[in-house]
Parts: sequence; structure tokens; C-alpha cells
Amino acid sequence: MKEYKYEVSVVVANYNPNWIKLKRTLKSIVCQKNVKYEIIIADDGSSEDFIPEMIKYFEEKGFNAYKIVKSKNNHGTCVNVYRGLKRVEGEYVKTIGTGDCLYSNITLFEWLKYTKENNCDVCFGDSIYFINDESDNISLTKQQRNPQQVNGFSAMNSYKERLCNYVLLNDAVIGAAFLTKTCVLKKYLRIIVGKIKYAEDMAYRIMIADGITMEYCGFPVIWYEYGSGISTDGSNKWFKILMDEQQKTHKIIARNNMLNTFEKMRFSLALEVLQYEKIKLLKYIVFPEVIKCKIKKNKNNAYTDISDEHLKYWNY
Repeated sequence: MKEYKYEVSVVVANYNPNWIKLKRTLKSIVCQKNVKYEIIIADDGSSEDFIPEMIKYFEEKGFNAYKIVKSKNNHGTCVNVYRGLKRVEGEYVKTIGTGDCLYSNITLFEWLKYTKENNCDVCFGDSIYFINDESDNISLTKQQRNPQQVNGFSAMNSYKERLCNYVLLNDAVIGAAFLTKTCVLKKYLRIIVGKIKYAEDMAYRIMIADGITMEYCGFPVIWYEYGSGISTDGSNKWFKILMDEQQKTHKIIARNNMLNTFEKMRFSLALEVLQYEKIKLLKYIVFPEVIKCKIKKNKNNAYTDISDEHLKYWNY
């Protein structure tokens, strides 16, 4: 069995950051308690990377378990995160974007404890969505929750139900909310590097198709800055890019070895019609199992939590 230097490696994906937001992210990691961890800063060719400021901040905090992986050129999120992963020495890995924060100073401890007790390869938790104003004041924002069916991914659910729910109905977990075994994330990121440029969380769709189960821990794990990332900024440009990357991922999934020839055929057909609004009903004809998942999803209709109770953990 491989021995790891750290329990968790936190990979911070960095590209032309705002220093205030980056420092906030680092602060939420540096103050973690009761867990052995490291920080990997993966910078994707930023014109202003704030590396001297980061080094000074770590020195002030007396924190030296960090590495900075700097690229001369911009390659996109997938390559950037994968380059960071190559340098990690932790058994589990948590990726995080600039501006997002770990929920509390014992988040890694509690999350890792749950993950190990339940023997998870992949574990996800709740995200507390917030927005910033021009003065960097935050407020919680009520948005549709992703995923809607938080308990729909474990081994208790059938493989086909997990596949239908995550891929065909797009009831996916946001990438910021995952804690993953390092060897698993490396394996699946390797599959999409060179094919997918920005949406590194497409790797989790392929994990689902490969039969990897994902457990829901049931507590908040991340402060998620809504509207700042490419998946939530609302622009038509990024919507088209992400839809294209989703289709590329679906083509990879359609060749999956866990499906027999007939299943591959109807799954491929169901994936093909996802992008065409007028014939979307064909998906339910080809894959009637989706109907059950759709009903469950519609009944849930869950939204993110905006209770003021969360604010006592902000900027801890």
C-alpha cells in the first residue's frame, strides 16, 4: 500500500486572480485543524499571479507545506489542474477555485473522517452560494441546488439510475463540492486532458459511467462564489463552450465498457438528442428509465440554503 505524506492535498486553480479573493481562499485552507494537508497553487499562465504575495502570506502564517506550479502559457482549467495533481503528495485531493472557500476551519477534518469511515472514492457535500458586491461584502443567494437528488449517487442506487440521473438528466454535483481519492481523480482527468479544456468536472460524469459511486456527506463543505466562474456567469459564449465540452464527454461515455452493445446503442442515441430541444422527448422513449429519475428530480425542487446561521463561519 502506498504511503502518503499528507492526508489531503488542496489544489488551488489560479488564473489572473483578484488578490483579495485569492487571499480569502488561502486563508480558509491555511487555518484547517486536525488534518495533515498541503496546498498546491496551480497557476495557468496569469499575467499577474501574485506569487510573491502568496509566498509572503505563507511566511507570515508560518505555513510551509505548499508548492507553486506555474505555467508560462494559458492552457485551460483541465491541464492546469492536472499539472497540479502531478505534484500532490496527499491520499485525497480537493480542488478549489480562487474566490471559493472551505466552509469552516474543521471542514477538511470532518469531510475526510466521513469519507474514510464510508470507504468513499468520491465524496461531496453542500455548497453555500454567495455573491460579492463592489465593496467585497457578501450576501447569500438562493439558487437551484446542484444536484437536486443528493442521495441519488451512492451504491444503494442502481448503476443505471445513477447514470440516467447524472448524465441524461444533468443532475450533476458542482465541481467545487468534491473530495476525491487522488489516484481516482488523476486517472479520470487523464482521460479528458487534451479533449476538454475548461470543464474539469466532466471527469466525474465519466466516473459515474464507469460505476464509481459518489457519497453525499450531508453537511456544508464549501463557500461557492456564484456568478464568477465560467459555469455560472450566464454568458452565451461560455454556455456554448460548456455544452460542446459536455457533448465531447458524452461521446467518451458512449464507448463505456460497462454497457453491452444494445445499451451502448440506446445510450448513444439518448445522448445525441440532448442538444436538440424539439426531439428531446425521444430521450424518454429510448431510455424510459429516465422518467422515474425525472419525476424524483421534479418532486424535490431543492434550492441552496440561505440561512444566516452560515454567516458565523464566514471569514473565520
